[in-house]
Amino acid sequence: MFWAVPRTAIKKEANLVLEWAGVELSVKINLPSKTDISDNTTEGEVKVPVLTNPAAIAANTMLLAIEDIALHKVMASQNQKELAKAEKEKAKAAKKK
Repeated sequence: MFWAVPRTAIKKEANLVLEWAGVELSVKINLPSKTDISDNTTEGEVKVPVLTNPAAIAANTMLLAIEDIALHKVMASQNQKELAKAEKEKAKAAKKK
């Protein structure tokens, strides 16, 4: 389930806060040759932003989150990575022609 939550720069108005949850990944790949590749590395732990309510919120109350500059930086960084990847793929395709 998803909600559209407006944001505010005024901390006192917000009833939701952004917290960063860490996720550790464990990967196991089964290849057709029956060779198993496992990786239990926690290096490069994935951080996921999660909106939480630090206090109870009354029914029928509009949810309002505090504007988070760190989240904007993460999103901008992700967009830059995607653009760089697309440029590399475009250059690689151009070389094949």
